[in-house]
Amino acid sequence: MENQECSQDSRTNVKELRSSASSFSFGKLAFLGVLSIALYKFLPLAMLTPVPLIFGILLFGRSKTVLLTIACSVALWFLAKLGAAEATAQLSMASVVGYLLFYINAVLIGEVILRKVHPVKGLLTTGMIVVALSSVLLGVYITTSETPIVKQIENSLIQTFEIAKKENPGVKEALEGGGTKALQLQDMLNKPDEIAKGIVEWIPAGIFISVFLGLYLSLMIVLRNGILWKSEHTYPYSMKNLLKFEVPYPIIYVVIFSLALLLGKEYLGGETAALIGSNVLYCLGIFYFFQGFGVLIDFLKWVNIVGFFRSMLVVITLWSAWRIVVLVGLFDTWVNFRKFFKKNKNNEGDIQ
Repeated sequence: MENQECSQDSRTNVKELRSSASSFSFGKLAFLGVLSIALYKFLPLAMLTPVPLIFGILLFGRSKTVLLTIACSVALWFLAKLGAAEATAQLSMASVVGYLLFYINAVLIGEVILRKVHPVKGLLTTGMIVVALSSVLLGVYITTSETPIVKQIENSLIQTFEIAKKENPGVKEALEGGGTKALQLQDMLNKPDEIAKGIVEWIPAGIFISVFLGLYLSLMIVLRNGILWKSEHTYPYSMKNLLKFEVPYPIIYVVIFSLALLLGKEYLGGETAALIGSNVLYCLGIFYFFQGFGVLIDFLKWVNIVGFFRSMLVVITLWSAWRIVVLVGLFDTWVNFRKFFKKNKNNEGDIQ
């Protein structure tokens, strides 16, 4: 009898432990969902929306993350309805579609890790898939929309400018202050059609850059925090492999041709040629940015700048001098800056 009671008590304790563990797991999964919504709604960090979903896939599995995504999509639908009194079904649907696109990013990056694909190869493959999907969705929207996309952007800008004139203290003060700054601001506010046209012209490069940059940052964060999921999944690569990103040498010929289209537009096709060249240069520039960023990180390690100070220096450099990072990546094609880091380090060792 005592043995039976002991066995019953042990079974009860096991059930309680399983119940508490499952509730704890549900709480963590729910937290990841809330975090993904918060990132999605905060525009500067929206490209990091896939990160919590990737952790959900790696820690809790694909099925539970699908259910989480459905719940978050429903929540976003209602948030869009509550956020604006005049919110339409189209606006709510756009919010959900955008979130689902980020979920697709998360699924693809998750598969890169689960299938043990090299991070650089996974980044390029995933990026091309997402760019193609985004382009198809945008193309369908443009062809099925009754109003041209340029006009839609122009109307949106007009509404934004009117609100800014009435409610933004900085804009009101600048306009009332007079002077050159006020004239320039007023001139910009009076030309929403030209601004809209410029936005449409840069949509290809904008989609390409935002997709690859978002995937790169998301993959980097997940690899940087591998301690959270590597007990569940064996992945033979790390963030170092991603930072060794190198653009193949033949791409430089595409850069030269695009630069020729931009600088020689008077002889090679006019404004259309310049626009194509500019878009291609910016699209390729994101890859040289990745290469230059890896060189920057290795340089900071070489000079022994670590911890919080290194993080702040990286943020400041990327915010204010990202063009220099791109140029470093471009010239690294010929120079191979890492070679000098190793050489100097070896020389220092000999001196000591």
